[in-house]
Amino acid sequence: MKPVSFLTAALFFSLGQSLVVPVEDVTEISNIEDSIDLSELEGILEDRSLEDRAVRPKFTYHGFPRSATCAKHTYSKAQVHDAGEQAGKLQTRNKKLGKGKYPHVYHNRGREIKNFEKKCRGPLYEFPILQNKKVYFGTNPDDPGTDRVVVNVSKKNKKTGKVDVTFCGLMTHTGAKNGGAFVQCHWK
Repeated sequence: MKPVSFLTAALFFSLGQSLVVPVEDVTEISNIEDSIDLSELEGILEDRSLEDRAVRPKFTYHGFPRSATCAKHTYSKAQVHDAGEQAGKLQTRNKKLGKGKYPHVYHNRGREIKNFEKKCRGPLYEFPILQNKKVYFGTNPDDPGTDRVVVNVSKKNKKTGKVDVTFCGLMTHTGAKNGGAFVQCHWK
């Protein structure tokens, strides 16, 4: 079966929707069914669930600090917010990045992060915050680095699309007792 470009697929799809396109050589498209993989076309056109198409998420962010320091590295409000925003959007869409499958659930079993807000009682998600001022995309083998932002992400309201992303803390592997443990960072 021949590969079909998105533009070609869109053209064929529009033909099926009663749009008229002048054709000079009818014999070239006489076996159209043989040249299109319909499952591929459906995959291209159906990349979001019905629920996502019905109401798009509207994100609100709560409790993000003005700045934060992990070990000796200071993060700006924008850096902490951007990492939390990425975590919230990915979690809402049930998407994961990188070898560590971020964002993933953080249980705080070692009580590394103390003094949670009330909204931080539900599932918590950890997500890398990078010292190079970029947002984590899971593509660099050196990532995810040592530092993590921790957020709570509410379920999307099916009627309004509202999703709350609440800052719950920041932590680092730097200075922890063992390689997999964390210590709490400081924020204000």
